[in-house]
Amino acid sequence: GTGAHQLSHDGQDAENPTQTADGRYIVYSSGNLAKNGIWRMRADGSEPTRLVPGTFFLPDVSPDGRYVAYALTNTAEDRNELYVAEVESGREVFHTWLPPSGYQAVVQPGRPRWMPDGRSLVFVSLDARRGGILCAQEFRPGENTDATRRDLVTLGGEAEVESFGV
Repeated sequence: GTGAHQLSHDGQDAENPTQTADGRYIVYSSGNLAKNGIWRMRADGSEPTRLVPGTFFLPDVSPDGRYVAYALTNTAEDRNELYVAEVESGREVFHTWLPPSGYQAVVQPGRPRWMPDGRSLVFVSLDARRGGILCAQEFRPGENTDATRRDLVTLGGEAEVESFGV
């Protein structure tokens, strides 16, 4: 296309933008240490608002535009988590733990994607041998749905998972 222009003024490392279905907002993650977290701005770049402060990344907006799923990888504590917050308020409505990774760059546990109906999340995780897998888990705000987690695809120990689509 033509007429491209800068929307974010993060200073560095604004990444993984995802837009709400109605086109009102763009949600992205910031790796700028002074501004780290999950951010929302209007589609024209105005009104940047930090929804969730912290070292979170890989946001993905739900099909109805109400929620944003995002991940946390804490290499110092070897923990991986998946969160969901409301796009309007930033209020956390869902959280689940992922298996520790013994951090390895080829498999980055947590990257979330929404199923088209918005009732489940698909995300990267690890199997018992620390090989990459794609899991699905039901999403119900305010509820622990860990018992619904199921493996969808086993990728094998050497598979690199950077991104995927549903």
